[in-house]
Amino acid sequence: MAELESLHAAGDLAQTGKVAHTLAGSFFTVAMTPLGERCRELESAAKAGDAPECAALVAQVRRDFDAVMVEVTAARQTWQARSAAVA
Repeated sequence: MAELESLHAAGDLAQTGKVAHTLAGSFFTVAMTPLGERCRELESAAKAGDAPECAALVAQVRRDFDAVMVEVTAARQTWQARSAAVA
């Protein structure tokens, strides 16, 4: 995510699109379909040279990613607590 945001902030839409493509594949692999779809949209916007759309999509991907990470962290903490209780 940091690389995506950094490239976008630098105005490098070509590289932003390439990183969005890579992230899309990763998100689809781990069944994070909405994030994968959003990254595909970002890749398309970057290829089209649509900087304002890229800005909106980078922000959306960040918000969605952060929301997922909150859930993943909570699930991990619950699992760790349960594992500790069993041990």
